[in-house]
Amino acid sequence: ALNGPIVAPVYYDISSTLGFAKYDDNDMTKGNLTKGSITVYPDFKSMSVSLNGVYASGKQGPFKAFQGFTSSTAVNSLAEPEYSGILKAGLSATIKPVSNLLLSAGGDIIFTAIDDIKQAGFQYSAGFNWQIVSDVSLGANFGQYIGKEDYEEQFGPNKTQLKITAAIAF
Repeated sequence: ALNGPIVAPVYYDISSTLGFAKYDDNDMTKGNLTKGSITVYPDFKSMSVSLNGVYASGKQGPFKAFQGFTSSTAVNSLAEPEYSGILKAGLSATIKPVSNLLLSAGGDIIFTAIDDIKQAGFQYSAGFNWQIVSDVSLGANFGQYIGKEDYEEQFGPNKTQLKITAAIAF
């Protein structure tokens, strides 16, 4: 993993994980998960803008499908697929128009990478978190995944969700 400033206020973050597995008398398999982002922090209302990507190998070159040790959802579809045989590229942003309100938005283009790399759909989300007082907050998030029918087996059908949260700390 590497991270740090390129030139202030632009920062990068990149990490890669190689997985090796051998089951019974089968050959050793190798999988790869690589994540990267470039984030800009303009000097305006605590704003951030990020360009990011994630690749989890399928059957490309020397790699087989990446298998994570811990469950982690890669796409916000109904099937909620794991990070395996997928490529995802996206853009996200946050801003605090006032000190106690955080707005966020983002979108990703989703590609299947099981064998060949082909576009499978996209997802987007928008939300807010309002810190009403120091120990009371209210938030909401709206998101949608829209996929191509050809890839419903891997990613599942389209999904639209609205999540509302409230928290009181004691």
